[in-house]
Amino acid sequence: MTRDTHTPEPRDDGASPRRDELLLQRLLDGELRATEAVELERRLAADPALAARRHELEGCRALFAADAEADAAPPLALDFADRVLAATRAVPEAAGRSLRPWLLVAAALLLALLVGHLLTRPSSNEEMQADPREGARILEELDRRVEARRASVAEPRPDAARGAEPGAQGR
Repeated sequence: MTRDTHTPEPRDDGASPRRDELLLQRLLDGELRATEAVELERRLAADPALAARRHELEGCRALFAADAEADAAPPLALDFADRVLAATRAVPEAAGRSLRPWLLVAAALLLALLVGHLLTRPSSNEEMQADPREGARILEELDRRVEARRASVAEPRPDAARGAEPGAQGR
């Protein structure tokens, strides 16, 4: 069975592997206080496994640094801004004018849509409301239907008045 080389073994001196790993990271990042760095360097000299882990971490950091340098964009020339400004000034004015007819077409279309909307909508809120006479007629019709329904429910059915079951006449 192979052992993971990145997981340090438990130590006999009471120091935890996790704490050692964090101390090594902080040492390589330059985040340890001077006293902590001196103590860790003393332990590194006495512990070959801890020193080997430091060497592994330094190798990883070197790989990442090389990769970052390869991906870094080249620095801009000092005269970059001046060259961009000069290039924009050199653009002929005729190139900027070619957009103007399209802006006029867009404005004309927007105006046509606005006029069409204004012509097709109702001219006032009164036209959007129902006629009160029509509402009254509808309410009267509903009242008439409710009264007719009440009357039909209140009247006894001819079959029920004779005591015969509905549909039993044909038997």
